[in-house]
Amino acid sequence: MNRNPDEIVSEQIESFAKWLEAPHSELRSGALAYEAPELIGIVKQLERENRIHTPDEETVARIRSHLFATMPHEQSSSPRLRMKRIFIASAGAASFLLFTLLALGFSSPAWAEKLKHVPLISSVFELFQEDTLQIANEKGLITAVNQSAVVNGITITVNEVFYDGIQLGIGYLIQMPETTEKAAAKEIAERIVLKDFTLAEPIDNTGAGWSSEVKQMEDYLFAGVSIITLNGTWPDQFTMQAQLYDYQNAQSTWNLQLPVVKPFTKIDSKTLTPHISQTLRSNFAFQVKEVTLTPVSTTVVLKETPPDDKLYEPSYTLLDPNGKEIRIEEESTNYDENGISRKLIVSFKEKPAYIQLIPHMSGKAEPDKAVKISLQ
Repeated sequence: MNRNPDEIVSEQIESFAKWLEAPHSELRSGALAYEAPELIGIVKQLERENRIHTPDEETVARIRSHLFATMPHEQSSSPRLRMKRIFIASAGAASFLLFTLLALGFSSPAWAEKLKHVPLISSVFELFQEDTLQIANEKGLITAVNQSAVVNGITITVNEVFYDGIQLGIGYLIQMPETTEKAAAKEIAERIVLKDFTLAEPIDNTGAGWSSEVKQMEDYLFAGVSIITLNGTWPDQFTMQAQLYDYQNAQSTWNLQLPVVKPFTKIDSKTLTPHISQTLRSNFAFQVKEVTLTPVSTTVVLKETPPDDKLYEPSYTLLDPNGKEIRIEEESTNYDENGISRKLIVSFKEKPAYIQLIPHMSGKAEPDKAVKISLQ
């Protein structure tokens, strides 16, 4: 059965949009051809069509700004600029057909409308399933950095930083030399991690939590993200002496100076001290010591007091006002002279009026011991 070109494009753009929204998408042209095989043929067909329907100017401007915002204007063969072009080509592999459609026009107003809702990728953070970074990016709370260093032919460019005083996220690109074996390039890129950074003291001395992830975008291009959960009080603005290294090759170390800025005022964040206490059936007690709110994250700090020296295994579930479980993005426990302190970090696009904390002991919930924590 012959299919109407408009129907094909409508269907393809819809599946195309869903593919782009998937965090695991690798954004390679081969994957694009697999996911939207008929789009290329449609573009060619459009060249032969006489009926033209152009999308609105706002849609055109949106796609132009996303595709070319970081494209260098001057010609250069330097690794940093060449890597920028590769990154744009990679992220743009999923977008170049759309821009071609803009240039050629549309044979139906229906797909011009659909194009308004196709997402375009402009941030390394968008590639990873981290709620904090996704929300921060959506709210425009990401700081552009674009600092590069080259060691042994490997270029690392830190593109963006997120910082809210609670967590610090770093998005970067790794460009491997094209003389590297493809399998080895992937192996080396996955070994490169954020080792350290200093302000007044090494970050390791603050008891901070760390996590890193790297994704392959092209044969020699990789995107990475590191997230640091901070302890203590940090300034609103500082220069970060960051050090990334290959943990199997101590000679491969990249040193970068990164500007770190909290992109909101103190009015936009606050710390609450509810002092809510509860004692479980085992006589294990906890207190909600403080709750820190930023435009992106919510941190609940608990002080735990066991009744004796036995081993206890407490855990906690957080629920929103509708009874839906809230994913805890980061959990850490600290033991010091003041006792046991536990930190739970979650993120909200829109903060609820309150959350409910349900304690568990050794895997068994004690809902009758739940406490309600106001976020107002």
